[in-house]
Amino acid sequence: MRNYRTLILVVLSLVIFLNGQAGAESKVHIVYLGEKQHNDPKFVTQSHHQMLWSLLGSKEDAHSSMVHSYIHGFSSFAAKLTNSQAKKIADLPEVVHVTPDSFYELATTRTWEYLGLSPANPNFFLNDTNMGVWPESEVFIDNGIGPVPSHWKGGCESGEMFNVSHCNKKLIGAKDRSGHGTHVSIIAGGSYVPNISYKGLAGGTVRRGAPRARIEMYKACWYLDNRDTMTCSSSDLLKAMDEAMHDETAVRDGIAIGGFYAVLKGITVVCSGGNSGPAVQTVTNTAPWILTVAATTLDRSFPSLITLGNNQVILVIVILGLDV
Repeated sequence: MRNYRTLILVVLSLVIFLNGQAGAESKVHIVYLGEKQHNDPKFVTQSHHQMLWSLLGSKEDAHSSMVHSYIHGFSSFAAKLTNSQAKKIADLPEVVHVTPDSFYELATTRTWEYLGLSPANPNFFLNDTNMGVWPESEVFIDNGIGPVPSHWKGGCESGEMFNVSHCNKKLIGAKDRSGHGTHVSIIAGGSYVPNISYKGLAGGTVRRGAPRARIEMYKACWYLDNRDTMTCSSSDLLKAMDEAMHDETAVRDGIAIGGFYAVLKGITVVCSGGNSGPAVQTVTNTAPWILTVAATTLDRSFPSLITLGNNQVILVIVILGLDV
């Protein structure tokens, strides 16, 4: 009888132990190490794997845990860790801080839906480009722009419905196929396009912030299984910025950290303000080293007279607004 009870106790103990292990969920964490200590990117990546290896106990676990290794502008990596593992690695003297991966939603208004250009409607002109960078647009023309600088190390990467021939002296590289990337990039650095209007109203020239600037697109936002809208994670945004620093030769926000080191490399960082409202203080990307594009409204209105069935005349004023 004693052996029978002992057996039951052992089995129950194993069940409790296994259930405890199953409850330790791994999530992506960003381990920030500050300035990189070596100029050799391979050595920096090896040091990241070595740190994970020491924590997890094997090379195989370290490689399967690693998501991104940031090696060009700063030293950091993103890895799948449990909360307890994240706390252990955060206590190491060489680690500045460890933060869980966070997610950002795209900051544009419902522009594509308003124009009837949604994924649910397959018969629109952006469908063939898979809602991606649309190099055929006139805002990417390279008239008057000189040759691509010789120090540029980036380039176009062929992908779904996109090939290297789509790039030019304006769009000098592309690693992105999100319509949002097109939207923000042309606001900051698109070319001048004359004779543009909204259905014949407000005709004029499209003017952008830096029409002579060159544009390189990096894929950082994705449709996740559990989200209906395209989402951008801090870990992916940091990777895109790290790649940008390579190509161009104490805040815990992913965009701010990546932007800070990009600015140290002489790269101008422009982000949208968000302005989610209507509450106050909803502007995002406010780090002082980032140029934040604020929301605005047009300085024009379009009055129209409407005559009702009883011959009463009503003056309707339409004001077009832009939200960046």
